[in-house]
Amino acid sequence: MTETPARRHVPSRSAADVALLVAGLSIGLLYAILIAAEPRGLALLAIVPALAVMILVLWRALSGDRRMIMLVLVASVFVIDSMFRVRSYSDKSIDFQILLKVGTWALLTMIAVSRLSATLSTILSGERLLWTILFCWIMFTTVLAPNPVYAVVAGFSMVAFFLFFASITTRFSLEDVLMALLAATVLVALVSLVVYVAVPSLGRSRVWVGNVQVISGRLAGITGNANSIGRMCCIGLIIIVLCWRRLRAFSTFLPWVLTAILGLTLLLSNSRTSMLVALVVIGVHMLVRGRNLHILVGCMAALFLAFLAIMPFSNDVLIALSRSGRADELATGTSRTLIWSVVTNLSWQRPFFGWGYGSSVFILPQYERFMGHAAPHAHNMILQLWFTTGFVGVVLFLLAIMSRFTLAVVRGERVIIALLLYVILNGLTESSAFGSIANITSVVLALAAVMREGPLNVGAPHAAEAATRRMPRLA
Repeated sequence: MTETPARRHVPSRSAADVALLVAGLSIGLLYAILIAAEPRGLALLAIVPALAVMILVLWRALSGDRRMIMLVLVASVFVIDSMFRVRSYSDKSIDFQILLKVGTWALLTMIAVSRLSATLSTILSGERLLWTILFCWIMFTTVLAPNPVYAVVAGFSMVAFFLFFASITTRFSLEDVLMALLAATVLVALVSLVVYVAVPSLGRSRVWVGNVQVISGRLAGITGNANSIGRMCCIGLIIIVLCWRRLRAFSTFLPWVLTAILGLTLLLSNSRTSMLVALVVIGVHMLVRGRNLHILVGCMAALFLAFLAIMPFSNDVLIALSRSGRADELATGTSRTLIWSVVTNLSWQRPFFGWGYGSSVFILPQYERFMGHAAPHAHNMILQLWFTTGFVGVVLFLLAIMSRFTLAVVRGERVIIALLLYVILNGLTESSAFGSIANITSVVLALAAVMREGPLNVGAPHAAEAATRRMPRLA
């Protein structure tokens, strides 16, 4: 008997038509409001072609075009940490840049909704259910935040990527998605290098010297922050190592060229945390693979001997490594210990439910005199979760990530282990995936939470569909 081939899930034409109509009307309404609110808004007519292209891409993505779906992902990752104007961090008003980012998250969500059955079966199955509960809790705590509208937008930015990845688990391999993330990070790095040279006021980080803000030599690029561009370059370098074979299949020199671009950008950013995270994650990945083990062991031995050699001159070394010329900068983790103390005291005031997701950007700057500067977040992932979502959020996150990490070890998912390590290590001194608005670390966490490596990247209801395409082998 001849077997009937498995049918690939494609959104119905009627569903795509409705989605396109809703998108068109929404964009048109927003456009009309902008023009009505600002008489000079007629100048915005210049962006009509861009809107037309966006609608076309959305239409093709909802129709199941694989290239357009990945293009939406690349665009979403490109704008997620990008800044196209300079304003104070305390300014949380809605402008064109915010609308652009919200628009990309809406596109991701619409793609997920167009494959609703696949999305729901993924987020409600197995270990992914814990992540679903965590994100539901995050959205619940937004009502507790001092600015609920901002909090909802911040929570939605993470949920959008989570739902998007859930909707494509049976259509794309993990390597496909990593290549899209790499394309976005390289594009951000290239544009940032150009801006660093051509527009120093935008492309370089600003520091306070007394009561005056001056432009430093650290590269911030189009992300507006040296640590943000450092995070993007860090994950880009890690992805290059993870997908080395596929990159070499395009060209022998391609991985080396991309490494040079991201490496130069990372060095110019002088983001020490990102440099260290990249070295540790790549080293652990090499150790797990068992290749070039002698080189890794040699490097670790050399670092250990160097550490012993500089111990008698530790204070001088701290001064040399600090950016301010003071040893206490590194001894206190650039004031992080002061920030952690303030965050801990505030968290105990609302220990179980927290102050609301995204609340740190409004509350912590009020305690600037106790922290040395106006910190917008806790500079630690667990403390940030405790402060914003309470003990409940912390417990849910720990259960979810420990479960995912354990399963990755049992299944031998080396790439997932590397991605989770990137998030965890970044979270030691930064808020990592949970600062407020989603960043590149949030994207990586959502990806690791949802997708699996190889033939395991399926849910039972969609196994037949996934079996029709062969997953590329990861390096």
